[in-house]
Amino acid sequence: MTDFKDYFSSNAIAYAKARPEYPEALLEFLLRLCNDHQLAWDAATGNGQAAKGLSRYFEQVIATDASVTQIASAPNIVNVRYRVEKAESPGNIATKSLDLICMAQAYHWVDAEKFLATADHLLKPNGVLAIWCYGLLKIRPDIDKIISEFYHQTLSGCWPEERQHIDDKYTTLPFPYPEMETPDFTMEQDWTCSECLQYLQTWSAVKRYEHEHHVNPISILAKSLSHVYKEKLTVRWPIYLKVGRKDIV
Repeated sequence: MTDFKDYFSSNAIAYAKARPEYPEALLEFLLRLCNDHQLAWDAATGNGQAAKGLSRYFEQVIATDASVTQIASAPNIVNVRYRVEKAESPGNIATKSLDLICMAQAYHWVDAEKFLATADHLLKPNGVLAIWCYGLLKIRPDIDKIISEFYHQTLSGCWPEERQHIDDKYTTLPFPYPEMETPDFTMEQDWTCSECLQYLQTWSAVKRYEHEHHVNPISILAKSLSHVYKEKLTVRWPIYLKVGRKDIV
């Protein structure tokens, strides 16, 4: 399956190891919104980060992604069914069968109109649609300054245009249902400088910069970052969440 924008398949193993986990509080919030907990769909699952969390709360989870290598890097969980399929056109999901559909850090890559039509077709009446992304990491002001310059200046021109939707906190993308009020959620990881650099290495813009300039920009960043980032620190990412409920017709 190649007819999709694929920035992560070639780095799927590193992506699976280095990307942060979604907070339990977010998953518990979504659980409370759902009337039933029989079947959830994690659309554009990547390496199954959200699906892994949902598996603890739902009887069955369908997790789809267009990337073969991303799916191959996902953890083997007994009640998660992984399938290589585009989020816009999954196969073999019964109409009005889903209690929850979620899409984590991927909505900016898909055809929004087609995905939303599919989601509405597959959700149960009163089913819940949750879409979220997470913003630029924060650690400590001196470290944040270095990473911000790397993000906005060093990698300027290397980000896919869709990345702007994350900077806009998904506010410019359509959503089909009245949006619910939600708590603020934050991802947190206690990381060393090395672990943080491994995460930054998974950014799509880093790969493009390396291809265009024939040098890995992370090796340059590491020199300045290591001078101030000398111990394990808490890394935080703000989550921008859109949640709505399908009307009962």
